[in-house]
Amino acid sequence: MVKLLLGKVLTFVLIFFLAQRASAQFASHGLSAGIHISNLNVVPSAALNNPLAFYYQPQAGYHIGGYYRTGLGLVYFQPQSWITILNHSINYRDNISGVLWEDNIDLIRLDVPLEMGIHVGPFSALYAPVFSIPLRTQSLMDIQLNKSGSWSNQIGIGFKLMAFQVSLRYESPHTFTKALAIESFQSTYAVEISQIVAVVSMRL
Repeated sequence: MVKLLLGKVLTFVLIFFLAQRASAQFASHGLSAGIHISNLNVVPSAALNNPLAFYYQPQAGYHIGGYYRTGLGLVYFQPQSWITILNHSINYRDNISGVLWEDNIDLIRLDVPLEMGIHVGPFSALYAPVFSIPLRTQSLMDIQLNKSGSWSNQIGIGFKLMAFQVSLRYESPHTFTKALAIESFQSTYAVEISQIVAVVSMRL
């Protein structure tokens, strides 16, 4: 009885040790940083009651964060966590008076890309649903943040060289506000952001 129990324990330890070794061969983690070129779009809640015309240009931002990667064969899964900082300048004009104003929106958010992909040699193709939570915003406008978060999607391509991974991805538009109200105007607006993101990751 003792020998049987001891044999089972040793078998379990051996299987656990081998599983850990195999897992270590297919898993990695590291740091991530990237540059964002983001485009902001202000959408009126009612198109027929919109006294303003908006003008904006793509702006630069960045992120820092980390990732955990696990894979088997040609496929991999790589959840990530980023702190993303975006800065936007908005020009808007009163369609009636013709008066032009300018304002800035500075946004800090938590992004969680759940990246999955296929790699062949050093090259990869990826898709990542992204959950984003706005953490803080700064603007002269009255912005009500969507603190429950929102989803968007990234698609892209990547290249791996030793401990480094480089990827270029497009992120579809998503709304980070519940509402945006501009002083002295009755209309409310939603704010959408789409992005091109260049990412460099380093395995630790």
